[in-house]
Amino acid sequence: MKTKSNLTMVGFPRVEFLDKDVKLSQKSYKEAIRKGIIDMNDESVPQAIKDNIEFTVDLSDPKASKLNVALKPNVTRAQEQKQLRDQVIRREKADGTYASRIDKNVLILYIDNLSRAHFYRKMPKTAAWLSQYADNL
Repeated sequence: MKTKSNLTMVGFPRVEFLDKDVKLSQKSYKEAIRKGIIDMNDESVPQAIKDNIEFTVDLSDPKASKLNVALKPNVTRAQEQKQLRDQVIRREKADGTYASRIDKNVLILYIDNLSRAHFYRKMPKTAAWLSQYADNL
């Protein structure tokens, strides 16, 4: 077993697959993360586990540790959203409302009172452009 001093690359587990109960307890959450940390250079760790980590930390240079974030998309959720959108489109095509569909992008820009004056001072052209489309800017 390697000690902390001779580890060169560690990988942290994905948290999205943890049980809901584990995520609710901070102590359980930290323990699950700690137990899931793996040595990326350990040949006994299966490649499938190495491929499914959240991020890695390179410890080879003790003076400057490098954080290499390798976030992977939640493919299951993306597939669910695509299936739901396809169902809505099929339903709208069947009932004849698809042709009149209006898809809009929504931009919500919140500027608190302290940064509002700074925004107007530093970005006057953006403020002028946004004021064309918003009543309360």
